[in-house]
Amino acid sequence: MKKILLPTDFSENALNAIDYALQLFKDEKCAFFILNTYTPMIYNYEYQLNADQYMELMNEGARNANLLEPFGLNEISEYDTDWQKELFQINVPIQNHEINLSGGNEKSVFASSLSYFSQDGIIGGDKSHFERYTGRLSAEHQVNNWLKFGMSMNYSQITSRGISSNTSFNGAYSSALNMDPLTPVFITDESILNSLPYSTEPVVTDDNGNVYAISEWVPEAEVVNPLALLEIQKGKDRTDRVVGNTFAEIEIIKGLKLKTTFGIDFAYTINDSYRPLYYLNGPQSNRSENGNTSVTKVIHRNYRWQNENFLK
Repeated sequence: MKKILLPTDFSENALNAIDYALQLFKDEKCAFFILNTYTPMIYNYEYQLNADQYMELMNEGARNANLLEPFGLNEISEYDTDWQKELFQINVPIQNHEINLSGGNEKSVFASSLSYFSQDGIIGGDKSHFERYTGRLSAEHQVNNWLKFGMSMNYSQITSRGISSNTSFNGAYSSALNMDPLTPVFITDESILNSLPYSTEPVVTDDNGNVYAISEWVPEAEVVNPLALLEIQKGKDRTDRVVGNTFAEIEIIKGLKLKTTFGIDFAYTINDSYRPLYYLNGPQSNRSENGNTSVTKVIHRNYRWQNENFLK
């Protein structure tokens, strides 16, 4: 017997969603294959001022404070950056692949599976990546009418690159909400790049060498270029974990059984991180004179075991 399912939804609410399932049966054995891949959608953005509205509001604030208006009446900004759209990633597929095998006979049964899961972050893309491999195996065998034994074993490997969780201040999303639209994502004007702070400070660049812009209008505090803030996130974690147990069940006399179990839980985690020299603005920097680059590796090993014996 064979069963194939191919539901596909390309509606606006489930862009690029594909599900595939295949089941194969032969005698008492079963194979089950699953593939899911889809792209999450962003439905709502917070309202933000555009460049014209921002300049109008800045002029109004200056007039109320009896200060000179910073922008001319007919001035048009060179840039009109939508920081939320720059920050959010719209093509970050989620994948899930799974294979299940099971079977048995009158005395023995088994089940096993392999799976792979991968996801990038809506904020950060591959800088907020999660990947997991999982393998499972379980089996039982009835030796005779008074002895049965079995085992199960689970292995997982998780690799993740995380970004700092969003906070009210000094987070990528909060910066995107408060950053002015007059600042571009990158500075390309050579005259600006040859002036302070770009010419003297360790400003942040992307992998292609493009220099992230620093705002002239937002006060130097927690609010910075959110994409530059993501660029200095350099941490990665990897965890290998094995959870297993085995048991034996003996019928001592009719109606009375002794069951003994032994289980282990072993985890091995490696955290790698790198802190570069950077300058986001005055208060947020790791300048060479008061800071240093650093490379950190932290290894954790956890091991637990458990043995139980009981009558039933």
